[in-house]
Amino acid sequence: LLVQLLGGGDLPAGLERVAERSDGNPFYLEEVLRSLLDSGHLDLNDGRWEVNGDLTNLDLPETLSGMLGARIDRLPRETRRVAQTAAVIGRTFERTVLGEVLAHDSAPNRVQEVEPHLETLTDDGLVRELRPAEEYIFKHVLTQEAAYERLLTRRRVELHRLVAQVLERLYPDRLHEIS
Repeated sequence: LLVQLLGGGDLPAGLERVAERSDGNPFYLEEVLRSLLDSGHLDLNDGRWEVNGDLTNLDLPETLSGMLGARIDRLPRETRRVAQTAAVIGRTFERTVLGEVLAHDSAPNRVQEVEPHLETLTDDGLVRELRPAEEYIFKHVLTQEAAYERLLTRRRVELHRLVAQVLERLYPDRLHEIS
């Protein structure tokens, strides 16, 4: 699985700990590898994967939820805000609803353009497009939960209120479906 996730070739020395930590969970393994790539501990040089530094003392979250939370925490502030707002909407969310919620949010939380942030989230493998530029889905329900859990309770309440207002305004004839 490690060879496949890394696109083939020989495995670099030092990844044994990664395989051990994954305990057979392929999603956790994929997230650990993404973390190693993001942090610069794993690089592709001349077609070969190389480990940079010592991985024996690398602090890896024990759980998949912790790993996903750490990835979300490393996102740029506005992109993280977009992911967290999308998590309040649901595992599947429409770009229009997300954009409206963020455009009508309070001043320090307002995000005018969601498209570049959705591109980042898509490129990072946290969400996927279901219908181009219309509907998205979190890659896994645990990804949505990790983004949601990063919100303070007070902020969750504010966002749930905003989402409800936007849904009522955009879909007045479908309230029975979305309640």
